[in-house]
Amino acid sequence: MILCVAEIRSLGSTILELTDGWYSIEAHCDTAMQQLIERNKIFAGLKLVISGAELVSPGPSAPLEKGSDTYLKVQHTSAHLIHN
Repeated sequence: MILCVAEIRSLGSTILELTDGWYSIEAHCDTAMQQLIERNKIFAGLKLVISGAELVSPGPSAPLEKGSDTYLKVQHTSAHLIHN
């Protein structure tokens, strides 16, 4: 899937807000992704091709009713940057 980085937040660990243009979801990053963010390789507005990310959720929910405990676990090896 292709998702756009809408926002980058740092709350002890780096959290990305990713969107497909309609829905959004938080993504928790591994150490390698955090290093790319620190080096400004990943920034708001960048598109990511993501495959193999893990959806962490307590159970099924509607996209607009997801709780704060629902997020994607994204690893460096599952995300590729799209440079325009």
